[in-house]
Amino acid sequence: MPRNDRGPRQSQGKSRNKRGGPPKRKPPIKLDPEAKAKMHKLMEEECLRKAFAKRIAAGELSFNEFKLRYPSEFAISYRAKNLLEQNPGMTRARAFWLAEDPKRIEAMRAKQIRTFATYTGLSYELSRDIATGKMSLSKLASEDDRWAFIWDRAKRRIKRAKDMGRSLTPIEAIRWARGDYGLPFEEDEDEDEIERLGNELHRKYPFMKKRHTRRMARFELDLEGLATVAPANCGWGPRALDLWERYPEQHRKFIRLMAMMDLSDDEVEEFIAKTEPARQKYAEFAESKRNYYFRLYEGELSARFKPDTNPFAWTLKDDEAGERLKQSKLQVLFFCPDDAKGAVFSQSKRDDELSDQDLGAALAAKDRLDIEIINEQLERAERAERQIRITLRNGMTFTGKPEWSSPFEVMLRLRNSAWLMILYHSIYQIEAIS
Repeated sequence: MPRNDRGPRQSQGKSRNKRGGPPKRKPPIKLDPEAKAKMHKLMEEECLRKAFAKRIAAGELSFNEFKLRYPSEFAISYRAKNLLEQNPGMTRARAFWLAEDPKRIEAMRAKQIRTFATYTGLSYELSRDIATGKMSLSKLASEDDRWAFIWDRAKRRIKRAKDMGRSLTPIEAIRWARGDYGLPFEEDEDEDEIERLGNELHRKYPFMKKRHTRRMARFELDLEGLATVAPANCGWGPRALDLWERYPEQHRKFIRLMAMMDLSDDEVEEFIAKTEPARQKYAEFAESKRNYYFRLYEGELSARFKPDTNPFAWTLKDDEAGERLKQSKLQVLFFCPDDAKGAVFSQSKRDDELSDQDLGAALAAKDRLDIEIINEQLERAERAERQIRITLRNGMTFTGKPEWSSPFEVMLRLRNSAWLMILYHSIYQIEAIS
């Protein structure tokens, strides 16, 4: 019969009572104060379970005998000891639960590496190298300018917390240094003051989003610093400041758009020239004081244009509601004169299969039809004096001649002479036809 290495095997005959009943239980081991202290020391230093630490402290077996007689239990204690040393704050119960199965430890470490990568912004591979000792944060700082900036800020943050008598983990310091707005607010942080400072920065840099200026206020970052710690989201900040100073007459969001597009100086001039006709066109719409019908992904709207050069939204006046409103262009499929919507709808067809997909607004650029494809088809139709067929994301299809276009929209003249303005982001398919 195999021996169980988790505890002593019950004897098979001598411990049974005289009448042949079940074996008698051994009386519990009683320890004197000195033995109890030894037991607790074994539990603390060697991470033994209490039952084994008690037997060793009582002199029933030595520590070496324990390792030889109960190898799997010793292995669990050894793994639990390492886990507790490497993970301050982990409970003994969780350490033993993880130590019972090495796969649990592997899964935990993989999760820790993913969390570290998330909080530091480093790749999973680099985070794994740091976790295994192949790379250190200091060495990384000597090789990477961006990380050197973050690591230097993190070290200063740790020193400042220490001087104030507060404890701060390296991860918390790194999150602060990176401007991680998901970091919980500390007790001494004044959220109202951060909001006030963020608004001041927004007035200074109106082309920045408010969440970005709040981030700058909370984490003591300037535009260059924000661009360094968050290049993917805010790396365009310094370029936007340069454009804002050079083109103060342009809308702040138009400045941000050009900065995010990473246009060269020549490309900026060309882009402004290309988009100027669109600004003039919408100025004409506003001056006409005519009502226009807007077909949205969800619902519809009838309103007048108000003067505005925002490239992402229109300012409209709803006469029935008697109020001004901001309408995001991303929620609009097309618009046309309100009194011509019947003529426009009479020329529309529907792709039922596409309609059933219920695609919704293409908020991300990757979900939209490539603008190069749209421009190519418009140029083909113009050169050959052909019509184009445009299918929208909601399944509506229109056929007509492109009368006017900008980098954002195309005006389509239908066969019955009615026109509609189609936003590029709403186009699902476009083709020139004979």
